Amino acid sequence: MDILIKLGLIAFWFIAIVVAASAFVYGIAWLARRQIISGGVAKAIYFCGFLAAAIYAYHLV
Repeated sequence: MDILIKLGLIAFWFIAIVVAASAFVYGIAWLARRQIISGGVAKAIYFCGFLAAAIYAYHLV
């Protein structure tokens, strides 16, 4: 039973991260399409977002 709970938590966090990352990417793309931000700013936001994710994932800070 314990293994099912652990597998469920892994699946939950995987889905939560995928949904959050998709919302981030589509949100920035929507802002760029509406020309609220320029393409260069969108690239900078993508870079900073993925840099922050990598820093968190690899515990660099």
